[in-house]
Amino acid sequence: GTTIPGLSGAFGAVNYFQILLTSGDYISIRNDYLNDLQGQRTGFKTQFSSHTLGYVHYFADWFYVRPEVRYERAWTNAATPYDNGQWANQTTASMDFILRF
Repeated sequence: GTTIPGLSGAFGAVNYFQILLTSGDYISIRNDYLNDLQGQRTGFKTQFSSHTLGYVHYFADWFYVRPEVRYERAWTNAATPYDNGQWANQTTASMDFILRF
């Protein structure tokens, strides 16, 4: 988009909570909050929150897998930032494989 002159304010917070199950497995719970005061960061002047539940399994120190499920929400009634302006919330499931070298 075009550059908007002036200052824009936003603030956020992230909380990570991890639970070790075994030496090679843990559960990760993440909560995020973002307040985009003018809408210059996200395109929507609203507060956002997201909640993620993930799992990590190490096959070796150099190879592990991380599936997760995430729920996101925009809290202003008029804000619909997801699915081309259709929804105020969305749920995603994803997985990645990490190969360290």
